[in-house]
Amino acid sequence: MVFEKPTNGLDPLWNRIVDETIGETRTGFAGTIVVVSHDITSAPKIAELIFLLQKGRPFGEGSPTELVRSRIRLAHQLLDSSAIAAEELLRARKCGGRKRHLDEAPDEPPWE
Repeated sequence: MVFEKPTNGLDPLWNRIVDETIGETRTGFAGTIVVVSHDITSAPKIAELIFLLQKGRPFGEGSPTELVRSRIRLAHQLLDSSAIAAEELLRARKCGGRKRHLDEAPDEPPWE
């Protein structure tokens, strides 16, 4: 299954809904899911393995944790320019098992 830029042009609420739907699809699907995206904040939330491309050529690959902790300069530039705290994102990914219904008030972030 391939998702081509599934969150392109969406507001943050719909981004989260699409990310959660892809995550739920991944757990219930017995096959490979490929997500092509420029959304560096979304990719670490939903991916088990990320391939980074520059000018159509791969320059890095790994799990979100491996990329955050890697020495790949361009990977860090992408994460830094996206205004996300990479380590916090990884902690949230580990602790965020319970999905919140849209009508519920947000919980404290799992990394606090």
